Amino acid sequence: LRSRSAAWGWDGGGMERDLSSQIRDRLLPSLRSYNPDLILLSMGFDGAGGDVGNINIYLDSHPAGLDLRTEDYEWATEQVGLVADMCCDGRIVSVLEGGYGARERKAGPTGVYSLNRDILATCACAHLRALVGYDVKVAQRS
Repeated sequence: LRSRSAAWGWDGGGMERDLSSQIRDRLLPSLRSYNPDLILLSMGFDGAGGDVGNINIYLDSHPAGLDLRTEDYEWATEQVGLVADMCCDGRIVSVLEGGYGARERKAGPTGVYSLNRDILATCACAHLRALVGYDVKVAQRS
């Protein structure tokens, strides 16, 4: 994940403290240690690059948005799925938290904007692919 966010410990000094390392080094070990009976995922697709919910502003010349890619959602879901396999027989419930689309100007002189939901759709599909792929892998091992 190529995220740059203060919420995940980005200190403005570069990409060395990215979201994937935060997930790998902090979230996953804590989740395994907790050993849940069920994992609830609240998926925020508004962190995708280009989504209007992403914080695409610049603070002191540093990008502040997450700018997640489709592959990032898929990877993160796969990683949580592996923990679910170890801890709770693969039980995961996923709910949509956010994700709106990219703002685009409609043709014509009115200047009206609409939301193109392609970004939301591709990120949600990547997440679902990881959930289904995870389930298929478990079924093949049985």
